[in-house]
Amino acid sequence: MDGVCVLWRGYIDVDSLNGIGKLEFDEETAQERERERERERKRERE
Repeated sequence: MDGVCVLWRGYIDVDSLNGIGKLEFDEETAQERERERERERKRERE
C-alpha cells in the first residue's frame, strides 16, 4: 500500500490467518506527505 496514508486497526491470528480489522485514513500523515510534495514541486521549478 505504498503511498497510501492509512492505519490498520484490528487483529489477525497468524496461525489460521483469520481476523478482523479495518483501514482508517491517516489525515496527519496525508497532510505531511502533501507538504513534502509541495516542497519538491517548488524545488523543481527553481
